[in-house]
Amino acid sequence: MKELRPDYYFKDIEARPCPDAFKGIEYVWEALNKKNNIFKNRDEIRIGNNLVFNPGTLIGPGVMIYYAMPRFFEANTIYKSEQEVKELENPNR
Repeated sequence: MKELRPDYYFKDIEARPCPDAFKGIEYVWEALNKKNNIFKNRDEIRIGNNLVFNPGTLIGPGVMIYYAMPRFFEANTIYKSEQEVKELENPNR
């Protein structure tokens, strides 16, 4: 798990619900749309490396990045919510 620092936030990002995917996770969507406050709370967003983080990438169920201008994060990065990770790890809860 990479340490996040405030100066590593994305400068410009646009995320929209993706109608072709299943329902998105609301607070992931909200975090992405806070622009300058993205990923401020490390407990809210978890870093993995399963998908390429580029425009057009699905971020969590149903949320797609349309435009992103990264300042720090590598291309092979996906941001998953802690809630989504918990649900994936414990599907029968």
